[in-house]
Order: sequence, then C-alpha cells, then structure tokens
Amino acid sequence: MGRSRVFRRTSGRVLNAIFNIIGQRINGASFLDLYAGVGTVGIEALHRGASRVVFVEDNRQRCMKIRECLRRQGLEDRGRLYCMDVYHYLKRTEETFEIVFADPPYESEELRRISPFLQRLISQEGLIIIEHSSRMPMTSPPPGLELLRDYIYGDTTLTLFRKV
Repeated sequence: MGRSRVFRRTSGRVLNAIFNIIGQRINGASFLDLYAGVGTVGIEALHRGASRVVFVEDNRQRCMKIRECLRRQGLEDRGRLYCMDVYHYLKRTEETFEIVFADPPYESEELRRISPFLQRLISQEGLIIIEHSSRMPMTSPPPGLELLRDYIYGDTTLTLFRKV
C-alpha cells in the first residue's frame, strides 16, 4: 500500500469533458473511481447526481484527503473509500457499477494488470472511461469490452468502452 507513483490531477478541462460525455447517465448511477487520487472525479460525480461512489486509492495521505472532503461536504453516506491497491480491490470485489472511471498512472503497466477485471465491473448498459496518455493509445479493447470512442485533450485521452 502507498507505493510511490506520480500524482497527476485530472485537469478541469478533462473533468468537464468526462461529465459532458456521461451526460444524464450520472443521475442515480453507481460510480467507481479507480486510482482516485484525492477524489476529484468521484466527488464531482456525487455532486452531479451519482447515487453512490466507490473510491479506490492506495496512498494513505490521499485517502485521508478523500475522507476529509467527503465529511466536509456531507457526502459520507454516498461515498465509500477503499485505501488499497486497485488490483487487489478488483480481484476481490463482486460489485458492479453503471459507470467506471480509471485513471492509472501514465507510462505504467497498471492498465494491462487491471484489464482482465474491467468487463465484470460494469452493468450490462454500463460505461467504462479510461484516462490515459495520448502518447500511449489503446490499441485493443480489454477482454469482453467494445471500444466506443476516444476523446483527445492534448496529452490526455479519454477512451470509452462498453460490454460486448
């Protein structure tokens, strides 16, 4: 737990793009925020109408910031935090979500590690959004998923998938 990795906050432009892409799907949706950082994306999902958000982050200091932010904004009852490695969370969870957002560290092998688990995380009509480096395009979809579209914002790409 707490492995050192480069922390990169999702930019305001990309954050707005995520929620423009999701649109009205967020209303009442269950949302999973993988590699949550300080929880910016998941907390925004709660503010925009998600029924619940599960945050997964392995850095203890960032977990404390998420917990504090949820408390300060009165969102504790709709947010659940797992302070653990994403891979370990995915190996043991049986939950499914309408929307899954993953922002693995750029230039890492994390996406390859978690890919086999992604399709079982989403409901039949669910959506997966992967934030990744534009320098490392996703050449093939994870198992059981279909590529919907790429959205490119400078150095950042958002890639959308759904179940096949």
